[in-house]
Amino acid sequence: MSFKNWILITIMFFALLGYCEMQGSMVWAGNETEDPASIENMAYPLPDIPSFVLLPFQDMVDDSDLDFLSGSITGTISYALSNMPNVFVISWYSIPSYKGKNVTSKQVAEELGVQYVIRGSIKKSGEKITVNAKMIDALTGRQVWSEQYDRDFKDILEIQDEITHNIAKNAGIKYDKIKTGERPGAGTENLNAYLKSEEALIRSRKLTPENNEKIKKLYYDAIALDSNYISPHIGLVYTYGREARFGFSESPEKSREQALKMAQKAIEIDDSSASAHACLGRVYYDLKQHNESVSEYNKAIAINPNEADAYNAGWALCYSGRAKEAIPYFEKKKRLDPKSPWAYLGLGHTRLFQGQYEEAIPYLKKALEMNPRYFRMNLDLAACYAALGKQEEAKAAAAQVLKASPNFSIDRFINKWLPIESTDIVKPYIDALRKIPFPET
Repeated sequence: MSFKNWILITIMFFALLGYCEMQGSMVWAGNETEDPASIENMAYPLPDIPSFVLLPFQDMVDDSDLDFLSGSITGTISYALSNMPNVFVISWYSIPSYKGKNVTSKQVAEELGVQYVIRGSIKKSGEKITVNAKMIDALTGRQVWSEQYDRDFKDILEIQDEITHNIAKNAGIKYDKIKTGERPGAGTENLNAYLKSEEALIRSRKLTPENNEKIKKLYYDAIALDSNYISPHIGLVYTYGREARFGFSESPEKSREQALKMAQKAIEIDDSSASAHACLGRVYYDLKQHNESVSEYNKAIAINPNEADAYNAGWALCYSGRAKEAIPYFEKKKRLDPKSPWAYLGLGHTRLFQGQYEEAIPYLKKALEMNPRYFRMNLDLAACYAALGKQEEAKAAAAQVLKASPNFSIDRFINKWLPIESTDIVKPYIDALRKIPFPET
């Protein structure tokens, strides 16, 4: 090779290297592109305000005691963003369905009916943490923002606030601050209180008496570290409610009293918290005070229309004989939380409680498909089939109820499970339950 050719090749190599480096910088700056989503193919109408979903952050934490961290970060950012005015945010309840799945932003946007898809990863090693986050405008396929945060682990709450700010800024959202009063998006500046509360929240997916006690301890430990931290108070509301509902408590009445106490304390800490009003709505529902329940849920919706739990007002309406009025609440819940079975179960109930058995079945089947382990879907399908005279289908569904709950009985379910003052309130439902042909044992 001549010296002249060698010089030419060298120049071309460094020119190419410089081009590649420039391209890498451009990708990080927001020029990465994907296939764009189609508004016509979206499962739901695209909101006319900025709309978001935060996918589960990829977890590379080397600490087994912090396995919950990626879910906590995703949920905290999602919640902080949802509290901004004039935005639409998919509920964090639907987020885990994408965990560990290789999905495109186009696919996610079309399934959920949103414009912006946020992805990220976290890596913790020792006292250091690296958080990567990026936002894709699915309508164009362009990455509009990305950033890497290399910080001390103790700065994780600050990082979450910065990510939330950057998401809002790059989506063109006008906002003053993401703080409620003087609290950051996470609700506390005490890292240990935050971690204990988040660990308790993740643990709540497992329903056992022993685990329930661990959850309570974690929440009370968080409160001891920051008595004005609202999240553990709200967490205790649902924890006490579960132990009363599932028989974990020797005195369900006392458990519900504690739930009410915690909900009232949450309101005292921050009366402008939609989550606080929603949890008080849940307490009133458990106490069969359905008018008060609907009132608190509606306060939550007025404060934050993205508060998915607030649309559980539909259940209070169903169990107070107003099933038709519950339909728009469950429809909105389905829009905010499309990967969860509970809105579909609720929509099934609005028909079932009105004696519209054929109309109820598709919703109940969808709920069962999304959560095949919960006995309620099969129970209500059995009721619908029995009411329609479809005995074989009713027997098959009833067998699944007994498989999930061998000691199940209709009388015990009606008297101890249903939050009603009188069976007359939901007569079509009770009549249908009475017709279920449970197999002989």
